Amino acid sequence: MPYGSIVAFFVLQVTAGLVFKYGSLHKEYWWHGFIWGNVLGIISIYFLMRVYHDLNPNLGEAICRGGRFVLLQLAFVLFFQSRLNTIQWGGIAMIVAGIFVVSLCGH
Repeated sequence: MPYGSIVAFFVLQVTAGLVFKYGSLHKEYWWHGFIWGNVLGIISIYFLMRVYHDLNPNLGEAICRGGRFVLLQLAFVLFFQSRLNTIQWGGIAMIVAGIFVVSLCGH
């Protein structure tokens, strides 16, 4: 399993999402957020392609895209005090469960 590529993809994607959000909150940093968020996102695609090379693409997609969504939601909660209601937390739990099911059954 290409753990290093998956972790690098997560770090870059979550950081890009946080930079986009920060730039959108502060008018003076809008262009900085736009540019750096896109640079980080583009670099992260290299690691996603490495994951696709090493894993079945369906499995890589489930792990990387699902995991990115969950981690970004948690980062927004931590850094921007976003509030999630019970149903939203349930949705996140279902996504995590789906990632595990696909990972256990995928090759």
